[in-house]
Amino acid sequence: MDWQTESSGENIGNTSNLITQAKLIINDIGATTVQLKVETLATESDNIKEYQVFLNNQLKGTFEEAEIEINDLKINTEYSIFVKVIDKEEKSRISNTEKITTKHGTYLFQEGECQDITSGWILSRDVVSTVSIVDNIIYARRFGGANGGWAISTNQAIDITNYTKLCCKYTAGSLEWNDGLRLRLGKTKYIYMTGGLSVSSGTHSSDSFEYNKTEAIFKWDISQIPQDSYFIGVGGSGATDTYIYSIWLE
Repeated sequence: MDWQTESSGENIGNTSNLITQAKLIINDIGATTVQLKVETLATESDNIKEYQVFLNNQLKGTFEEAEIEINDLKINTEYSIFVKVIDKEEKSRISNTEKITTKHGTYLFQEGECQDITSGWILSRDVVSTVSIVDNIIYARRFGGANGGWAISTNQAIDITNYTKLCCKYTAGSLEWNDGLRLRLGKTKYIYMTGGLSVSSGTHSSDSFEYNKTEAIFKWDISQIPQDSYFIGVGGSGATDTYIYSIWLE
């Protein structure tokens, strides 16, 4: 594809004398992510101020580096992507536009939409915890105590055959952890995770998520777990002000 200075016929900025060409290259496409890079020709390589990525003609984010990963895309969805490269004089060059389709996956719980595959969710809590689903967002809070915790699981076992990752988008505001916040696959409902209690046999658990994040994405490699049907859960002990926005398989 030829290198361009405009995208979809729309002139977004003035052409810079220093950035003479900008080429968008798609490196990798996932179910909810795309990795891209921008190659530029400029009379001064350090003249570039930033890269603005546009998805479907809407600004998705601003980045300082030419190699970029875009997260939080929808599964099996088509996007058009172009990048606006801005120099330190606030002049710009528009890259070519590329069309992509994210890979197939299955949402178990999605922002604004609950998928039928879950057949509902089972909540598990102790006396110091509350768990609720409000506006299709799972919210959990531990009010105190070393053994406080919470968990939620699907109400039916989900077949993970041919999937390699179990993922979620979340915010976890706790700075103190006990067992941590984790995804789990179990042979029973609830997949209880509170206060050091043992989980049921046949349960597989991810590593702990990072805390104090804003709308982070955690991806658990389940490729080595025996392919079977499992109740899928998320929860942990000591995690305060935790929001789970979506859970999916890819």
